[in-house]
Amino acid sequence: MALPWTVSSLLATTVSYLADRGSPSARLDAELLLAAALQVDRVDLYLQHDRPITPLELDSFRELVRRRARREPVAYILGRAYFRYLTLAVTPAVLIPRPETEELVDVVLEWLSQHPAEMWQAAMVEESADRPEVDGAATSWRMPSICDVGTGSGAIALSLACEQGLRVLAVDSSEEALAVAAQNAERLGLSEQVEFRRGDLLGGVPPRSMGLVVSNPPY
Repeated sequence: MALPWTVSSLLATTVSYLADRGSPSARLDAELLLAAALQVDRVDLYLQHDRPITPLELDSFRELVRRRARREPVAYILGRAYFRYLTLAVTPAVLIPRPETEELVDVVLEWLSQHPAEMWQAAMVEESADRPEVDGAATSWRMPSICDVGTGSGAIALSLACEQGLRVLAVDSSEEALAVAAQNAERLGLSEQVEFRRGDLLGGVPPRSMGLVVSNPPY
């Protein structure tokens, strides 16, 4: 009679299986998928390494592994991705945030540290004091004053809002992407700081209404 699967034995077999099918991060993939199937944190896999796996848990895990073996990204399988200090919902309607995008946020934060927001926001207000109404609100252009073009899941905009407390305009041409980003903002309690708008690049954004424009478009 075959011995029951345990966390450690199942992980070992799955890592080999995914590696043979071309996964460049087989160990990480296996751990993330098994933690999801067992509804535990990754660290619990080590604390419970000899835990037996029930048939229902095994069936759930196998389905996740089959999807990964077909080269479906783990983030889409789990419906979430991690970006800096945030956990973001992701679907095929948005690209999975890339590691180098976190570096872009660092560049923006460094720029902001050298250019205090009060300085360039005040200059914008003075420069555009007589600006006519935009979208029916005479002062709506003043805040936000940072624009994230091609926001996707909202990773950049939400990180800047979360880490700097600034308001951000997040623009994307896809309604589906904006829905995902807005869901992330609501869950993170940032809906009041990030405005989402459908548009093509900077089309519809008034000239000189933004102190900073940031974007990390697809390759």
